Amino acid sequence: MKRNFWMVLVTVVCLALFALFAIGSMDEPKQKTEKSGAAEELVPEEEVIEEEDYVSNEPVAAESVTDAIKITGNALFSAYATDAVAADKKYYGKYLDVEGTVKGLTKDVFEKYVLEINSGSEAGCVQCYLEPKYIKQAKTLKAGQAVRVRGQCDGFANSKYVMLKGSIILP
Repeated sequence: MKRNFWMVLVTVVCLALFALFAIGSMDEPKQKTEKSGAAEELVPEEEVIEEEDYVSNEPVAAESVTDAIKITGNALFSAYATDAVAADKKYYGKYLDVEGTVKGLTKDVFEKYVLEINSGSEAGCVQCYLEPKYIKQAKTLKAGQAVRVRGQCDGFANSKYVMLKGSIILP
């Protein structure tokens, strides 16, 4: 009887310690910290740098391309709408300089900025996924304004969008 009591007591203590360690090791929401001397201070949320505020001096791939295919947004969309397989053979994976007018600036579901160029069709547009260092410039563009964008063709989506990734705004 005495032996049973001690076994139960040891088991309960072990379970209690296990529960405490499990609770103590749970991940808490991470907060950015900044070292100042020996102590650490929390960086207020409003000081966190957003992607569109970050400007890198590193060149992006599209900036060094010299042999981009020049095409209008209307012609590119028309090529894909007419025969997506043939258009993919001609444009997919290649850098394109697309000229057209601004339809708008949006964000996708992943919070990436997308400059939309009119396609000449109400059904769709050319979506240019912007490099972060071009976001501020894109925010100054107005609907209907002429624009030239260079990006790598990423195909046709939902029969509505021709997509360009790694896009930059050209002068």
